Amino acid sequence: MVLTLRSAALLPMLAASLVLAAPAAGAEPAATPFATPGTPIEFGRSYALASAVTGEVRQINVLLPGGYDDPKQAGVRYPVLFLLDGGTGWQDFVHIAAMVQQGGLWGANAPMIVVGIESHDRRAEFTWPSHDPAENRDYPTNGKAEDLHRFLVAELKPAIARAYRTNGNDALMGESLAGLFVVDESLRHGDGFRNFIAISPSLWWDQGRLSHEAPALLAASAQTDRSLWLSMADEGGTMQEGLYRLLAALRTAPGQVTWRYAPYHRTVQPLPRLGPFQERLDTLLTENEARHRRDRLRMTRIHDLLQREGFEGSYDAVRRYARRWAEARRKDAGDGSPAFIPLLFQPGEAYQFDWSHEDVEIAGKPMRVPDQAGSCCSTSSASSTRRPR
Repeated sequence: MVLTLRSAALLPMLAASLVLAAPAAGAEPAATPFATPGTPIEFGRSYALASAVTGEVRQINVLLPGGYDDPKQAGVRYPVLFLLDGGTGWQDFVHIAAMVQQGGLWGANAPMIVVGIESHDRRAEFTWPSHDPAENRDYPTNGKAEDLHRFLVAELKPAIARAYRTNGNDALMGESLAGLFVVDESLRHGDGFRNFIAISPSLWWDQGRLSHEAPALLAASAQTDRSLWLSMADEGGTMQEGLYRLLAALRTAPGQVTWRYAPYHRTVQPLPRLGPFQERLDTLLTENEARHRRDRLRMTRIHDLLQREGFEGSYDAVRRYARRWAEARRKDAGDGSPAFIPLLFQPGEAYQFDWSHEDVEIAGKPMRVPDQAGSCCSTSSASSTRRPR
């Protein structure tokens, strides 16, 4: 905690007040309501929905807008936000639903029903089958996005429409790998939802295949009226490249695709989950850099190693940190520190040697002969030997 002069001056007063307020020795502690279990604060409802498509029981969390049960609002119908990674705990339901609910109360957004879909295996549910051998090796369960699509459209949406007063206007929202799924849905199944919200979509998946296929997919679904909202922080690398390809395709897309891109530029990068693992990640990155290029681990593999040690954060958090780590290393290497490049050598100190070949004609017959080329660094004299086979 950084103390200002004003706050530092208050410390003696605070200490004195604590001493004065302390109970006398042997005094009975005052009765307090906090000794009881208290009353739980309810926030939405959670349901278990069995899926015939996936063969799983999926946890569905629902938050209704304020005033939904008011008899005066009995005739009002509401839009629905379907939120991927919509479980509790580390997933996004609580904070996104609270933000939407508050926004509906003060007019920042329309009051709406929030439906959170808990994810189980994100690299399975949000991806199509990868063509990348390394991704298939590291994530053998990948490729079940089509099952999730059918669950959402054929099972969940009809169930929500039967249970609640919906108005037919809906949106699908996700970030990172869930954002990749949202973009894929908007391009491949544009009629499944009317609005799509993708935050930092993982367009690096399958060597950026989705962004390469975007022009053809947009042309094939030009008749579908839909909107796509995109946002990305300073991700860099293949993720940013994939987004730029997608934006280029959207700019020339035929049909009725309404889209908006709102970049987000970070000035400070918080590390809420990575913090306790930062030292370990630094070690893994340093060890990886020391390996021969062909033996280096992919960043997905490093993320997997951290997960095995208890890390619960996303792959993108690891990838962003690794990019900044590499940039800092390059900056340190080129910070103006003096370097010495020798131009003079003692006899026998250094010698340059290389193999090559020459195409020649000997006795009217063309042939390729090996060439041994060498140079003595101390005298700069060169030699070359060719030996026909």
